[in-house]
Amino acid sequence: MAFSSAQNKTLNDALEDPNTIHDSRIWLDDGSIIVRTVTPTGHLMFKCHKSVLAIHSTVFRDMFSIPQPGTSELHEGPPVVDLPDPYLDVRDLLYILYDPAFGNVAYERHQPSTIISISGLLRLATKYDIPHIRSRLIKVLEADWSPTLEGWDRNEKEIRRIIDAVPADRNADEYLTEPGSIIRLAEDLDIPSVLPAAYYHLSRIFHQDASKFHRTAQIHFLTTEDFRRVIVGRKKLGDALAADFDSWIKSKRPLGRECNGDDVTKDEWECRLDVRRWWKDRLVELARKNNNLDPLEILTEMRDDLRLLRDSKFCISCSDWMAEQIKAARISMWNKLQNFFQIPDPSRTQSDDDVAQ
Repeated sequence: MAFSSAQNKTLNDALEDPNTIHDSRIWLDDGSIIVRTVTPTGHLMFKCHKSVLAIHSTVFRDMFSIPQPGTSELHEGPPVVDLPDPYLDVRDLLYILYDPAFGNVAYERHQPSTIISISGLLRLATKYDIPHIRSRLIKVLEADWSPTLEGWDRNEKEIRRIIDAVPADRNADEYLTEPGSIIRLAEDLDIPSVLPAAYYHLSRIFHQDASKFHRTAQIHFLTTEDFRRVIVGRKKLGDALAADFDSWIKSKRPLGRECNGDDVTKDEWECRLDVRRWWKDRLVELARKNNNLDPLEILTEMRDDLRLLRDSKFCISCSDWMAEQIKAARISMWNKLQNFFQIPDPSRTQSDDDVAQ
């Protein structure tokens, strides 16, 4: 990004160039600066106001405050600043700055076209430090890649409905977002809030299971470090699930005195034995069924099964206790995703890391 060095070329000369066009929407009579971008066939120019750009962007504000070389009297009209960014992204950015309603687009949830539509604009909002546009677009990404477990569960239900409606001769990838592109965008632009969900989803389709999800990832977006995180995170997820089951199977449940089963005075009463058998059987069954490790889904299916077994296989007290353990395990697992996938914590400063070392 720089002011034009061709100070001896007038604005009229530029406009008379058949390969240069000016944008009809952002070409304001009282504009104080010309923004020029490169198109496949020449240039696209915008005549706008320094003050408008400076109000929204600290980068533009600082740039305009720096004295520029050359003599302005050799140049007719406002100064020209050349931006190296894609011209359509620059156009959309200027449109939103001058007309915020232009950015009030209702992006469709879970659609692969969404990230394509907003990634260029988000990159510019980050590059030129325009926080209100950046935060708005990040919320669009977070709607599909929720930072919360509640949002994740809600999205999973919506995605299942989408998959169920996919025609037999089509692939779900055509209708749903994929994790590779969102990971690349989030890591490039420092958007850590969407990374836990994206890495978790990538880990569960790491070995494609087309018969179940029909979902894949665009792995060409991923780096060696990204793949390492997936492998490490997947291993930690499996270890965490195994540790939870082990603790439940060996647990001497504190609610034992409230158990309604027979012979609760015995060390191994009926419900405890049934609970242990159920933990073991369900773990083996679900792990075999779910070739792509998906601990959150495994625990969800177990929770749903408990509702059917309540007061039939187990007493109400023991069923409630198991439901509480499953709920707590899912929350704990979700809260540890950032650690499992070794996603950098944006709240940690360099000095924090130095102290930790």
